Amino acid sequence: MDTQTALELLRHEHRRAAVVILSETSPLSRPELTVRLAARVVDGEATSSLPDEDTRRRLRLGLHHNHLPKLSEAGAIEYDDRQVTAMRKLEPLASLLRDHRRDPPATASSLGEQLSGFYA
Repeated sequence: MDTQTALELLRHEHRRAAVVILSETSPLSRPELTVRLAARVVDGEATSSLPDEDTRRRLRLGLHHNHLPKLSEAGAIEYDDRQVTAMRKLEPLASLLRDHRRDPPATASSLGEQLSGFYA
């Protein structure tokens, strides 16, 4: 996977969270992935409380219409109506995120800011 594709895939915080979740546990049912994603990210904030039904619905729709198709197109996952499975191409994305957490750049406070700068 080329760098531009990786950066595009990691541009959205929900996709980044999905990559981390799936790199830790795969396969997952689609509802379980939604629950785990909701537990990690609510309106851009990490949280330990479960969000309301409306937020979970928005996350579920975002996964279905946006994030899972993009990750699948890149060969990082396979999914169907029931489950999502990480493929070998997911690992370089997860590794990039782990490396960023371990050694963040001095000029940007988050990978999201770096990616925003890349696309500016």
